[in-house]
Amino acid sequence: GGDRWSVSMGDGSNKVVSVKDMQHFCPPPRKYSIVGSWDDWVVHDMIWDSDLHCFEYEVSLARTDGRSFKVLLEGQWEQCIYPDRLDAVPGDGHQIRGPDGGTTEE
Repeated sequence: GGDRWSVSMGDGSNKVVSVKDMQHFCPPPRKYSIVGSWDDWVVHDMIWDSDLHCFEYEVSLARTDGRSFKVLLEGQWEQCIYPDRLDAVPGDGHQIRGPDGGTTEE
């Protein structure tokens, strides 16, 4: 089932492409950015990884650094996703909040 298209390739061959195939190559129709305390909340666009099917942005921090961050939907501070506490780390029991205006203080 689902929509399918026949696509002519540059080498003269024809391929059948489905909606599922296209989703592998195309990121979701949204833009995500990340901001954090490591560089005074400068906005950085996150990059779509088509193999992992997620947005990414790499940050190098010292192991003992406690840092806070927010993910902005469409670059809007009023639409951010964030941990419910400052300096949250994996395994500390924090919850993810948003998207909203973000109540955790920077």
